[in-house]
Amino acid sequence: MCNEDYILQMFNLNERIYIDTSTLMEVYGLRSFIEKVRPICREKGHRIIVTDSVCAELEKHMHSLNEFKKSKAAEAMLLVCQNSDIFQIEDISSKRLREEKFINSFADPELIKEILSNKFNHTQLLITNDRKLSSDVYDLNTFESCRGKRIAVCYLNSTGNLMMCDCARNQTVEDPKIEETKPSIQYVDRIIVREPDGFHKHGIPTLTFAGGLACACGWKPLVKFVKSLL
Repeated sequence: MCNEDYILQMFNLNERIYIDTSTLMEVYGLRSFIEKVRPICREKGHRIIVTDSVCAELEKHMHSLNEFKKSKAAEAMLLVCQNSDIFQIEDISSKRLREEKFINSFADPELIKEILSNKFNHTQLLITNDRKLSSDVYDLNTFESCRGKRIAVCYLNSTGNLMMCDCARNQTVEDPKIEETKPSIQYVDRIIVREPDGFHKHGIPTLTFAGGLACACGWKPLVKFVKSLL
């Protein structure tokens, strides 16, 4: 089984597919994954959900004093906006809720709550490079007081392959033909810094300004603004 077949299998098995902030900010693997998943999304109509809490966390990082984190968040937001045939961005309609989301922009608890609330009605897949989050979400399958459909958890390696997380691997027999090493980089803070290009010199300040639109007007105006630059 090639990785494209594994992606197709996982997407077909799950009605709701989420991606977290850490995975979006691993932009080099993300670009490769986008190219692999595009034909599947177009043919089968699958979309990867970028929740409002993930958008808020990206927007928060775009205002970070850490230039490296700011750069990766801006690139991630740009990739999401450029690939609307793959990513579905959830919007916050209430201004008060938008402001609260921005101030309290830690996406992990919100993702867990979202997945748990949909457990009864939908099969779900979370794509995350965060070991702790992957373990917490997979453990939702063991909740006796909240039974429902199974939750799958995967991660992206450095070449953009969708891989089974360790928490699931310990309980599930993996297809022996899918042999990939774990990504050498698992977390956002450990991404290797590369030489700045034109995007980092000129695009990031523009996207940082655009990020301010999200807090005031919601994610849809931000998406429209970014798309106008393409």
